[in-house]
Amino acid sequence: VIISPSYEMEADLRAGASPDRPIVVINRPFDCPGISTVMMRSSEGSRLAVDYLSAKGHTAIAMVGGPPSAARKLQRAQGYRTALASHGLPVVEEWVRPCLPVRGHGREATVELLTRWPQITAIFAYNDLVAIGAIEACQTLGRVVPRDCAVVGFDDIPLADSVCPALTTVRVDKYELGRRAMDRLAQMLASPHETFQPLWMDVELVIRQSA
Repeated sequence: VIISPSYEMEADLRAGASPDRPIVVINRPFDCPGISTVMMRSSEGSRLAVDYLSAKGHTAIAMVGGPPSAARKLQRAQGYRTALASHGLPVVEEWVRPCLPVRGHGREATVELLTRWPQITAIFAYNDLVAIGAIEACQTLGRVVPRDCAVVGFDDIPLADSVCPALTTVRVDKYELGRRAMDRLAQMLASPHETFQPLWMDVELVIRQSA
């Protein structure tokens, strides 16, 4: 089985995995017999986003989105904080705003953030849906993207280059991710008692008009 699970599924996955019934999990760390993982380098993606925003002159960069305890959220937040520190920029914890990773919640969180801290000039979003919500929030508040507030997303979903302005985002090759997951599943079926290390996928920054 290849699965990209919700965080409520952990107990079921642990109970269901076995050497004879292997599971490959996408984008979530797992330490359990019968389970292997294919992970994108989320913290590296955050660093690419913050490096780019810093190079554009932004010094007040917020992060919006992601369940507070989700592994990907923690990895992306860690990369965000590390990148800010590497540029000598302040890490303001109130500017790291968790929310559900959907468009509407991204919009609401961004409105609240920019209303309370209008000095913020750039937002790194947990994923593209949150980023699109952030763009809508800026428009609601009369802030022009990217002139008044730059926005960078994560995932490069098909909608990313259709919104206005088109979304600058971090991309992972999803076809390659799926291919590697299939290869790993085949390896696990062929060697059911072998322990496999996680596979890591590189990411890249796709520059469009939102930042």
